[in-house]
Amino acid sequence: MKIGSMNHSSEIHRLANSIAGLAAAITEIINAKVKEANAARAATDAVLPQQTGHPIAIERWVGKKDVAEHFKISVRTTENWMKRRLLPYIRNGRNVRFKLSEVEETINRCIKVRGR
Repeated sequence: MKIGSMNHSSEIHRLANSIAGLAAAITEIINAKVKEANAARAATDAVLPQQTGHPIAIERWVGKKDVAEHFKISVRTTENWMKRRLLPYIRNGRNVRFKLSEVEETINRCIKVRGR
């Protein structure tokens, strides 16, 4: 009987040692991955500009009247330019919206092409 119990105890001891070795290997792999992730994050942070705490200005969308006022033209001229596909815009149902920066860029490009 004692021989069987010694054999059983020996197997349990070997199993415990194997599990401890496996846990150590897993811990080592996790620590290496964490170090890699931290190094990659530090490299990315070095490349990105530091935030100054100032909020980023987000350009708002404007309507036909705002575009007309900005370019000192009539709303009707704005509509004509839209029909001629001279202005970039989006339509949501009956609403039409523009980004002034895109409209200015498009107008400047048209002026340069036609003003050669």
